[in-house]
Amino acid sequence: MAFRALLTCAHDNCVVTAEVKKEKYVYYRCSGGRGPCDLPRFREQEIADKLGHILKHVTIPAEVAQLIEDDLKNDHVHAHEQIARERARLMRARDDVRRRMDSAYMDKLDGKIRGVWQRKQADWQAEEARITTQIQSALRSQISRSVRVTCTGF
Repeated sequence: MAFRALLTCAHDNCVVTAEVKKEKYVYYRCSGGRGPCDLPRFREQEIADKLGHILKHVTIPAEVAQLIEDDLKNDHVHAHEQIARERARLMRARDDVRRRMDSAYMDKLDGKIRGVWQRKQADWQAEEARITTQIQSALRSQISRSVRVTCTGF
């Protein structure tokens, strides 16, 4: 859905939204925020072809292209650093939960706690699973950004 959130309807100025049909075709249509609209549905390929035809005549000066490339690289570095900081924070939080579980388990073995153990253990395990999921999500985001930047040549 390459053009999501980039198009507005020429008929009523509503947002043009994208839908996937048959798990492979992307169609765009007016969101109809102001009622029924005359804008027909159209395929993503149609937009790409029309924009490609227009854009092939556009020339970006080399110095402007270099500024764009530098900004994209800078954004990529900052995003990478932010994701790394968030992963580190989440890993510290997960380690803290694990330390609490280990400490409480030792207290349980030593007979210092009894009834609370099972409830707290379940809470900690749920928190650990939530944090682990967030760490994996941050890692996927980092990998996805790296692949996107590598594939675009920046």
